[in-house]
Amino acid sequence: WRDKIKRVIIKEGITLVGDSAFYSCGSIQKVDFPESLRVIDNFAFYSCSSLSDAPLPEKLDALGQECFAYCAFTQATIPPYVSCLNNAFVYNEHLKSIKIGGSKEVEGGIVWDGQFICCRELENVEVSPDHFYLCAVNNVLYSKDGTLISYPGGRKGGSYRLRDGTS
Repeated sequence: WRDKIKRVIIKEGITLVGDSAFYSCGSIQKVDFPESLRVIDNFAFYSCSSLSDAPLPEKLDALGQECFAYCAFTQATIPPYVSCLNNAFVYNEHLKSIKIGGSKEVEGGIVWDGQFICCRELENVEVSPDHFYLCAVNNVLYSKDGTLISYPGGRKGGSYRLRDGTS
């Protein structure tokens, strides 16, 4: 049955997509999430190699460990309330563009390290100026304190000068 699912529609009222729920369902192309969804758990859509269309709901809080790893996204938008990303989009080899919404400060901090490992075509990283923790400088992702978070693997140009104060 895993190879026959093309589209997943998750009903309004659902707040969590569980751990490994659609793990390796390689024929899924599209997922419709309800506005009530708050968490997409670890590996939920891991290795759904045809999945390229899954707009995330505005009030989503967390993306579990590698929940969209090895999918077919070319672009993704991270909603403003997501404070925990947990390498959600690693190994999306065709991911070209990521937009990160504004974010409120959250109790307990924020998890954003190593987000786009092996996203070899990633060129464009945009961050809302409202984001309390992140910023993008010339399409490179930094924390506002100057720590380099992610350098896009597909960024064009032979050299890049880190911004002053980078750690």
